[in-house]
Amino acid sequence: MGLSKDFKEFGKYEQCYDVLGAMVRLRCKKGCRNGGGPPQCKIRNCCVKKGIQGCWECGDFEICKKLDFLKSVHADAHIKNLRLIKKNAWSASLRQEALVSYGVRYMQPLESIMVEGNTYYESYPKRFNCVSLGIALLSYAIGAAIFYLIEPLLGFGYMLLCMLSLLAGVMYRCRFCYYYGKRCPSGLGILSKRLFKKGDPQGFWDSKNLMPAAVMDFGTLLLAVLGGVALCIIKFSPLSVALLAAYIFVAIVLGFTVKKVFCAHCEQGRLGCPAYEGMRGKDAKR
Repeated sequence: MGLSKDFKEFGKYEQCYDVLGAMVRLRCKKGCRNGGGPPQCKIRNCCVKKGIQGCWECGDFEICKKLDFLKSVHADAHIKNLRLIKKNAWSASLRQEALVSYGVRYMQPLESIMVEGNTYYESYPKRFNCVSLGIALLSYAIGAAIFYLIEPLLGFGYMLLCMLSLLAGVMYRCRFCYYYGKRCPSGLGILSKRLFKKGDPQGFWDSKNLMPAAVMDFGTLLLAVLGGVALCIIKFSPLSVALLAAYIFVAIVLGFTVKKVFCAHCEQGRLGCPAYEGMRGKDAKR
């Protein structure tokens, strides 16, 4: 390389560049419990077996033999990093546990943690539930009205489909989610605990659980749009046009906008979620 003629430090630039590229490829894009790292990774398998998100949640990470291979390259840098992750990501949670152990309780339960300058909710504020549920129920009502004007029985059938879609979400998504038994934006995390036993968190990424919920959710949305178009063709009127426009605005425009805002503070999204990555795009991969 030209620079090596004037600066001896650049004599092995190409080798250094290759090493840096290999280090980037070794980076785990997800946590151990969410499919990060190669399947044969002993550290990953240990975290999955213990049911923890990463080494920082283990009480023995400072003396763990599985991390010894890093010492020859990083000395104790990896241990310092794990201490930092443990302190910053879970300081609020650990602080509450410590206070409770000494007989001191917070007046209000822990609701959020701060990670890299962003707030992630342990339990979403109730105002989020009101907005999310309000949009969902309003979209269901408009969709039912569209089908009711076509045929009354279709209106009741659509409402039944909406309830089944919610149930599918609770069964195939919520019981595997971080917010199982907690207050998520939709409030379904609490409902899932009342209806189903908690599933293995690994099941959150299982296609067998992803597809049924996704198909029901998208099908309910698409069916109402098609119903609105059919209503405009069969019984064209200002009301039919208004209902179709209202449904598109509430269910699609407003619904997806609100979801994108709420997803930015989702702890399950930080741990790994296809919807979160789709909503946040490049930001989710940082």
